[in-house]
Amino acid sequence: MKHSLRTIVSALIGALALLVLAGCQPGTVTSEHQKEVKAANQRWHEIRSRLLLQMAQRQFDTGDLDQADKSLGDALAVDDQNPRLFLLAGRVAVERGELEKAYKLLTHAIDLDPSFPEPYYYRGLVLQRWQRYDQALADYQKAYQFKSQDPAYLLAVAETLATLNRTDEALKLLQEKLSYFDQNAGVRLAMAQLYMIKRQYPQAAEAFRQASLLKPDDQHIIENMAIVQYEAGQYNQCIQNLEDLTARPENSKRWDLQKLLGAAYEAVGRLPAARGIYIAITQADPGDAGAWLKLAAVSWAMHDASGTEVAAGRCIALDPRRPDAYVLAALAQEKQNNLPAALHNLDKAAELAPTDAGPVILRGLALQGAGRRTEAAQAYTEALRRDPKDVQAQKLLAALGPEAGRS
Repeated sequence: MKHSLRTIVSALIGALALLVLAGCQPGTVTSEHQKEVKAANQRWHEIRSRLLLQMAQRQFDTGDLDQADKSLGDALAVDDQNPRLFLLAGRVAVERGELEKAYKLLTHAIDLDPSFPEPYYYRGLVLQRWQRYDQALADYQKAYQFKSQDPAYLLAVAETLATLNRTDEALKLLQEKLSYFDQNAGVRLAMAQLYMIKRQYPQAAEAFRQASLLKPDDQHIIENMAIVQYEAGQYNQCIQNLEDLTARPENSKRWDLQKLLGAAYEAVGRLPAARGIYIAITQADPGDAGAWLKLAAVSWAMHDASGTEVAAGRCIALDPRRPDAYVLAALAQEKQNNLPAALHNLDKAAELAPTDAGPVILRGLALQGAGRRTEAAQAYTEALRRDPKDVQAQKLLAALGPEAGRS
């Protein structure tokens, strides 16, 4: 490319020299000639500027910012009225983190051509990094106004509106342009994110589904679709997507996907499948306290008291701050007629969750089952102290009768 550029430049210089020499004979200098020379010079500057800009763009695209900056400096020395040169110089400055410099260069590009959309967009990026979101939105809107067929500008407007907590406006804007950008997955992904912000999970799942049809090989889209399908209660669709994802060799150790699949199995009552997943996770990572807790919960749901106690005990050993683990251990111990151990663990759960009436009610039920009615009444009273509106505690205490508290 450098050899080609030198050849073009040499030819232009030669042509320009011949033109000047041919018109510089004595007595032939006229105003017309001066115009021709000026026009030739202008064409020469424009051609050289354009070639240097193309070179700088290629250097920028390959990440050679130093050479791009040098080429732009040469181009600006020839033509300081080309807004595209200032645009690219501004982008180089953005890449280097020189935001103040970038802002000035991009603003100058806008001054040279106020209808040029790209400088508005990149200046919006600078303003966004400075967290001046209102000003960034104004620039993005200006870029979109001049080039409404560019989805990047539309998405920038919508995302900034969402940042400003104007989610409904952002969603309305994207919905209005959905048919225009019917083959653009990015618009649907942005809509899905907005629906998630609004906790409208069925709509988010549908938006992800449409995006996945446009980009079927994008695993990230399918992952997000599975997450919102779970939140939307679309468990069977969630399971189908997660089974496809976890079957891929590259996801063999994606325990986050496995855990979500286990939770979806639980939701549809496929407890053996869920337990199989949690067993596999705890075998692969014995230090995962959360997986042990899930294994304990599924084991209890499957009426496996021994398995529940073991899994809950492992969770407690790894993370002794989880009240749910003590509750599950206590339930299993009571089932196995180990009341002292059960009461100890319920007391520990109640201590870790001082505002939760649940562990205290369970303590009362265990005591009542053992015929210790007075202590059971005290437990229910404590539950009502924690939550005066707890209907279950009210009913249990009333069923014991007033004599229970006095005996």
